[in-house]
Parts: sequence; C-alpha cells; structure tokens
Amino acid sequence: MIRFRRRNTPWLVMMGLLIGLALLSETTMALPLQAFFIISYLAMIVASSVEAGADHQTLLDSLRLLAVRNQIMPDGREAAERAKARGGFPNPRLTVLDTGLIAAQVGTGEMSMRRAKNFSKDDDGVQPFITLHVQRSEAGRNVIVRFEIEDHNGTLVFIHTMRTFLREGEMNILSDHQLRLNGNDEVQGAGDWELRVYVDDQLTALQPVTLSPSITERNRRLAADARPTTRTQQAVFDIIDEVPEERPARLQDLLEKPSTSQPRNISTARRTRPQGFDDVE
Repeated sequence: MIRFRRRNTPWLVMMGLLIGLALLSETTMALPLQAFFIISYLAMIVASSVEAGADHQTLLDSLRLLAVRNQIMPDGREAAERAKARGGFPNPRLTVLDTGLIAAQVGTGEMSMRRAKNFSKDDDGVQPFITLHVQRSEAGRNVIVRFEIEDHNGTLVFIHTMRTFLREGEMNILSDHQLRLNGNDEVQGAGDWELRVYVDDQLTALQPVTLSPSITERNRRLAADARPTTRTQQAVFDIIDEVPEERPARLQDLLEKPSTSQPRNISTARRTRPQGFDDVE
C-alpha cells in the first residue's frame, strides 16, 4: 500500500517555492543544473512523503533504520521474530534491540549481576529487561510495558506492569520488580520457561529462558541415584548399631559425682580372723 504523508507537505512546499524562484530568476542557469534541481526535488517528495509496505515507512525511515539494524543483538532479533510468529503486532517505529533477564546473587559483602538466559534457584532473583530504539515520531509519550514470565508448567510466575516515558534513540527499560528465586517455594522443578514483553498490550518480544536445578537439588538427586537398589548392594550400606561402651571415668566426673558407697569406719570395723587360730597373748 502506497500513501502520501501529509505532515511533510509544509516544508516540501517551501522547498518547491525556493527552487521555483531560483529557476525563474533573471540569472541564467544552465539547463543541466535546472534538471538537477527538479529531479532532486521530486526525489525528496518521494523519499519523505510516500509511505510503502505494511509498516508505512518512508524511504528516509528505511535509511535511518539501516544503522539501527546493525545494533540489534541476536537475542533481540530472535525475540522480535518469535513475537511476530506468535501473532504479535509490534509498533514498527519501536525496534527491539535486546531483551532478556538480569540475574542477581548476593554474597558476603558484595552483589554480582549478570545477563542470563540460564538461571537457577542459587540466584537470589531475576529482573526482565528490554532495549528499544525509539523513532522521533514515537518519542515524547507514555507507554505501558508489561513483563510476563511463564514456567515450564504453563503457569505465570511473574507479571509486572509499568508506565514508561519514551525518549528518542536507544532506551533501556528494566523492570523495577524482580522474581525471587532463592527460598521461593512457589518456584519448583526445572525446565524451559518463557519471557514475554508487551508494549501497549502488543506482544513485542518473546524469548525462551531456562531454569536449571540448584546445587542443593543436584546434590539431592545424586544422593538418590547413588542409593542401592538390590539386597546385595543394600547389605553394603547397612548400618550396624553398636552398643556404646562405658566411658572411663574422668577426674572431673569423679569430683562432681561423689561415690554412693558409704565410707568405711576403720575404728568400728571388726577384724576377722580365720577359723582355727587363737589370739596369742
């Protein structure tokens, strides 16, 4: 579909008047130069006013986007293509440069942040982001950006909506909320997840991400795999309960716990003599 963009009419009329005055002036101008001005003016009309294609972009818009396309990251290109294949109709004047997750992990006195498509519950949390290139016609207005994360069971585990003011050029939009992972009992298992980004309710980016098992879960699985299955293997792992041996008394125990036997009184004790012997005086 081809149509004329009316908002460029005023400056095109001004340029036409200036060129017309130059051609009609008393100063003689060579015929090739006159033809050059006329052809250049017609080319400006076509390049700046005639929109073509489903995206309604002019030739000048397409030339500007050539430099922008060189800035598109592989993840951004994949996310935009997946969104279009899913039925999204993104704004052609908002180009997806990049998208993904920022994983944060807090250690002793420090915090590490990394860009991640593969994360686990060892991370404290993840924040989705999207990087857009905003054309001048779309700048200076507010849009509603919605981030969604769906787990491997098809359950939405994260939904966050935020209002963002668009500015011309490259723009990073980071969610001001994060999905908590470490210690979150609602996040279970592992598998392929999906990150979706909507701009004004239009699916703009769709990227697959992966939740991997944490170190604790891996150790638990390894312990379960190492558990014996046959009776012969189980006999090796049988635990023998031994009767605890009596611990020898320590000096401290003897001092704290006096003996329960009655002390023997030497003065009252009888001397026993063997039978058959008499006292000799």
